[in-house]
Amino acid sequence: MFQKKDGTIGEDATIDDRVQTGKNSLPVYQGGFGFNLDYKGFFCNTQFTYAMDTWRFDYDMNNLYSTSSVGQFNVSKDMLNAWTPTNTITNIPALYATNYAMEDYSDRFLKDASYIRLRNLQFGYKLSAKSLEKTFFTSATFTLQGENLLTFSKWRGYDAESNRASDFGQYPTPRVYSLGVDLRF
Repeated sequence: MFQKKDGTIGEDATIDDRVQTGKNSLPVYQGGFGFNLDYKGFFCNTQFTYAMDTWRFDYDMNNLYSTSSVGQFNVSKDMLNAWTPTNTITNIPALYATNYAMEDYSDRFLKDASYIRLRNLQFGYKLSAKSLEKTFFTSATFTLQGENLLTFSKWRGYDAESNRASDFGQYPTPRVYSLGVDLRF
């Protein structure tokens, strides 16, 4: 069932029933912030990035809900709750519906892709100058760093931070862990 331009609900929607949603793939707000702490040689640095009020069409989810994939590819377990004459309270269309082509013109898979991501987290320890007096080093710093550790988002696809208006088969931004030693002479 589709909501038509005139507000009625029906199976016979056409391209002419489309309306502007006012949603855009370009974020209204985006930026970053961080926190840095230092205490007795120990330090912690963070960097967060965010994008708010941004929308994308989730093609991966669309494929997981595609009736043409049933029996050939993996589909969402939600498909088990598809509409039938005995299961009428559901948001999953009937598996035998004949108007699936119109779904590409609907906003069913237009999803909020706003996010806040912990882009970088770094813990470390810098040896004091006094502890290095009897060595030929002028400074020594040891760090443990993680990138892309946490993402807070309603987005169910692979990566809320995708740089495209739609999302299909795109690998997520990887998590990276590294250990560092900075020795200066």
